[in-house]
Amino acid sequence: MYYRDPILIMAVGGGGDIVAGAMLASRLERDGYRVYVSCFPWERFIIDPLPGPIPLKNIYNYKSRGGYFRIIDHNSYALRDGSKVVFQAVNVSRALMKDIIIFDLSGGAESLYKGISEVVSRYNIEMVIGLDVGGDILAYGGEDELWSPLADQLSLAALYRVTYSILNNTYIAVAGLGGDGELSLDTLRNRINALKNTNGYFNIELDKHDKEILGIILKHAYTEASRSIYHSLDGYIGVMRIRYGTRIVYIDRDQSITHFIPCTKIYKLSRMARRLLYTRSIEEANMTLLNMGYPTEYELEKTLYKYISLGYNVSPRLITRSRNEVKNRVAKLII
Repeated sequence: MYYRDPILIMAVGGGGDIVAGAMLASRLERDGYRVYVSCFPWERFIIDPLPGPIPLKNIYNYKSRGGYFRIIDHNSYALRDGSKVVFQAVNVSRALMKDIIIFDLSGGAESLYKGISEVVSRYNIEMVIGLDVGGDILAYGGEDELWSPLADQLSLAALYRVTYSILNNTYIAVAGLGGDGELSLDTLRNRINALKNTNGYFNIELDKHDKEILGIILKHAYTEASRSIYHSLDGYIGVMRIRYGTRIVYIDRDQSITHFIPCTKIYKLSRMARRLLYTRSIEEANMTLLNMGYPTEYELEKTLYKYISLGYNVSPRLITRSRNEVKNRVAKLII
């Protein structure tokens, strides 16, 4: 029975972040909240080789729709260049037999902001939580180890617009610290420690019930970063290689703690989100970050897609080669 105000959780990183988002929703529901789970479908290239997020116009078998969102279930899917793609929100819905709200990131921060705003209004949402697995949403911009800033920073920009326009109760939740193998654990710990002293910070330590839910979801959904949380809850201490071995994740107790920080605190630290605030397409947002000197996951996907189309097999060597190509192109843009 729900006796607390409705919450909207949005997984901000694409791919398997929705796995941790659904786990957190289950935790908050046990505490009496009515929770709506949401994301934007943007799959890793091994699931969907076509670069970029999946537009809402490519979603089929959805249950209902709004102007800027869809409600999907385990029967939903996407068509990408004629191929059927079962994105992770569908798999999570199948695991838990719950509906999930999806937004459209192909329209930049603008379409995401409109989708969130529409859901907040329709369901009388009292709090919005943007959940990032790993913590690279805490990036300032320019960190050499940062691989995928675009989705996170567009989400941060859209959530900040929600904060100052319709709902002054938005948070960023960082789960599975370092689980995406991007920013180092030391960097992330330092940034979390600095934010702990701000008004509004709190954290939740996950428990065996959360591990049980996560285990159920992991039987159906593909994720690497969210899996680090399960390993942490299982007591594992060690390393895990992800993304075809191109990144290393260090697992310890840190991944079992989810940190909540007011959205405005993180937005003010980000050079990237401020520039993306009113972007109207993924291409515009992508070029904005490239022109700032920051490689993006979208540009990496486009480069990989070029090689895959030529018959190359995805391998650690190809991923590293593609990333170096992107970094070199970006360097030429800012000379």
